[in-house]
Amino acid sequence: GSGKSHFLAAVGELLAGPGRGGNAAAARPGWTPALARLARQARPCTAVAVPLVEYRAQVPLEDVVRERAWRCLAQPAAPPDANRADSWNDLLAAAAASGSANGLVILLDELSEWLRAKHGPALTEDLRFLQFLGEWTRDHPVVVLAALQESIEEVANVSQRELTRIRDRF
Repeated sequence: GSGKSHFLAAVGELLAGPGRGGNAAAARPGWTPALARLARQARPCTAVAVPLVEYRAQVPLEDVVRERAWRCLAQPAAPPDANRADSWNDLLAAAAASGSANGLVILLDELSEWLRAKHGPALTEDLRFLQFLGEWTRDHPVVVLAALQESIEEVANVSQRELTRIRDRF
């Protein structure tokens, strides 16, 4: 690879504790003093690493992300609500109540491989979840970063209209 997984891991480590280690430049070899200063200014977030290669493709993407997010909060996952926004608002409220972060950063690794393994209604539902995330994050302190080995057009066998809806949200 080209280092996409390493990049996501570095982003997660940085945002989970931007000022950790006192002198960030010394704690992170290769960083310039200017970069270390910028890192210390970043606000800490709950970094939710989602290595999709660890999960079977039959599981809905939303269930995987939800489970990983609650695990990061060291809490049992709340039962999913029929209303996605309510479920994700509950998760964000739990993250805020933990006092450890100012928001979430969701790091989706190997997303293109995950989508390639999906077909029919399962693929549509995962794409609908990505569309929801794109819309929901506009009004919440949440950032989604995804590593794709190929463009979504190359791996998701869906209409151009559906792909445009997702792309427009991110």
